[in-house]
Amino acid sequence: MTPRVVVLNGVGSVGKTSAARSLQRIASRPMLHIAMDNFIDMLPPPLLDDPAGMVFMHRRQNGHPVIDIHSGPIMKRLLRGMRYAIAAMASQDNDIIVDDVILIPMTQKIVQFRHRYDIANSR
Repeated sequence: MTPRVVVLNGVGSVGKTSAARSLQRIASRPMLHIAMDNFIDMLPPPLLDDPAGMVFMHRRQNGHPVIDIHSGPIMKRLLRGMRYAIAAMASQDNDIIVDDVILIPMTQKIVQFRHRYDIANSR
């Protein structure tokens, strides 16, 4: 049976985790929930405000506050590992709900996995 992969993509605090839990309750097959936040929690706390990990840059654009998130080399490796972990879980016939914030370059990586898995992208 082809594993199902549901990708919930959106900014923080939009309700992806709540949507994932609801999907788990109503799915016809057991679905594992893989959340980006769980992977970010693996970083040592000092790397949450460090150029090697991730840095939050506050600025204003058109009079509105904007936060840019810059990922350093350690954070980039962590996120690459997360995406490969997702692929590994699916390769073992696990149905998965991925709770993520996917930026444009990473979308290309997700598309590379599409040919192997039944991926549903929810926006």
